[in-house]
Amino acid sequence: MAAARKAGVSKIDFVLVTHFHSDHVGGAPQLAARIPIGTFIDHGENRESNDAPTVQVWQAYEQLLATQKYKRITAKPRDTLPIQGMEATVISSDGAVSAARGGK
Repeated sequence: MAAARKAGVSKIDFVLVTHFHSDHVGGAPQLAARIPIGTFIDHGENRESNDAPTVQVWQAYEQLLATQKYKRITAKPRDTLPIQGMEATVISSDGAVSAARGGK
């Protein structure tokens, strides 16, 4: 938060969650309590159901999303993310990979 304040950031439009380990999404509820967030982008369901720490973080993330205060995008290969001012195309999500651009 100190870095966000110093940079003049007062809200976060998009949070990209690459996977559900604690070092990637474990602080999402705490972050959302401190600064407005518009949309979370992730790959869908947690696939690591046998790893207790990951399950715990996943459940906290699910609870955060269940508040319905945030939009959620479940990214799929070839999706174009709605980030204004840039083109961001998903090439891999939830183990699926899109074919190379340009037909190769």
